[in-house]
Amino acid sequence: MARSDSLALIAPACLLIGGLGGALLTSQLGFPTAATQAASNAPAPVARPDGVDRNANLARPTAAAAFPQASAPRPDEAPEPATRREFGAASEEASGETEKPLASAEELGRADSLVAELTAILRSGRIEQALATDQSKVVDRLIDLYLEVGDAGAAYGLLGRVETRPGNWNFVAEALRRAGRTDLADEALAQAIRLALAGDSTGGEMPGNLWQIFQRYQNDTDAWLDELRASSPDVAADILQQQASNGELDSGMRIDLIQSLRESGRVEEALAEVESLLAEGQVNVAAIQELRELNPERAEELLNSLMSSNPSAEIELEYFRVLNSSGRSEEALALILDRAAGGTLPAHLLREAMRTMDADLVGEQVDAWAANAPDNVTVQTEIAQFYTRAGNYEAAADAYLSIYDVAASGNGGNVPLIPEGVAQAAQGAFVSRLDRMTTFAGTDDEYWGDIADSYWRLGQFQAAESCWRRANEIDPGDGEWTNKISAVENGTDPL
Repeated sequence: MARSDSLALIAPACLLIGGLGGALLTSQLGFPTAATQAASNAPAPVARPDGVDRNANLARPTAAAAFPQASAPRPDEAPEPATRREFGAASEEASGETEKPLASAEELGRADSLVAELTAILRSGRIEQALATDQSKVVDRLIDLYLEVGDAGAAYGLLGRVETRPGNWNFVAEALRRAGRTDLADEALAQAIRLALAGDSTGGEMPGNLWQIFQRYQNDTDAWLDELRASSPDVAADILQQQASNGELDSGMRIDLIQSLRESGRVEEALAEVESLLAEGQVNVAAIQELRELNPERAEELLNSLMSSNPSAEIELEYFRVLNSSGRSEEALALILDRAAGGTLPAHLLREAMRTMDADLVGEQVDAWAANAPDNVTVQTEIAQFYTRAGNYEAAADAYLSIYDVAASGNGGNVPLIPEGVAQAAQGAFVSRLDRMTTFAGTDDEYWGDIADSYWRLGQFQAAESCWRRANEIDPGDGEWTNKISAVENGTDPL
């Protein structure tokens, strides 16, 4: 390691000599002393989200053993208290702090011997050899220490002078955000993403293509991108644009780029990216959704064409949404009515209509849809939820009973938990269906459990307990059943 690299780490070490910060430094770098033992009231290490054990050193040498050439300075050579201006000019700029001693006189008095010993270590030159053996661990320790003393800005400054992995940048970004340093937090997070997309922990290139590299960091990078987009979409867009210019973004991340551009107000750039993606010839529903947000007229034109040349449920749904969102609800509803007249109820359009359209407009059609699809569990479920939201519990009960009739016929189907108000509207009818279902439940513990849940909601507590016990007999390893049985025995609500 170059001398300049090691000095980038030695300077922060000097900065942390004063008081208990110095005690933390020696103990975490593996150089415990008697003074370190006395400083047992030092704060505990910061919990790291990356799962790295910061206390994994097993046999730590004493400072004298680690650096035998070092000798303590004479009393007249005792150093003055370190200040941020002497040893941390770069970090001072990042942290925005003015010059001040790191520790009080009282704290320095308690650690005089420690200061002398650390000074001897630093003067010996041997610390550079120690740093050369495992720089990453030293960087981790120094970041922990800076954050323990509340100096996230100094930690940020240190990362700017050394090579480190993406996780450290994210770790410091979180600390900066907690401290209200949003701009620095965004830049630190952006650097974490750049490193994750570009290569390994030190920024070097990894074998394989970008997708293989991205897979290594995918879970973290997805979350980091979402966070950065929420805080600074413009920065996220710049990062992704750089990757796109190198041809290194798949279609999913190109959608992330389009969304970042749109969220940062760069509409023309977002439109250009959408058109470029759509021009590749494949039907990309996510790109069409973005086009619908950016230019509804252009989206309608494209969807009209696709409805004729390449129809699908997804395309039909997007076309419905374009019409509905542009104030043409009756035209959107006509898509459903035309399909219903042909003998088919499009469940995907019914769901969208009942969740997004004016209730009065849709309500005029719902009864007819329910009558035309008594055995369609998907349609009846949407109708039941529509009426429940509207507070029409009797109509909702009829739809739920249709669903229960399918399950009670022995032909499969699910047993949804009925909302409380709906359950009271037709309690006896629901109980009779559940009684019939028990004759078909067989050895399906989940089915028995669903029946039990519904019995309990209907106030049939003994029947519910009996069904949970039956489920537990079938699968005694499923904790859900034992937990619910215990709740019943303890007099608490198992639901």
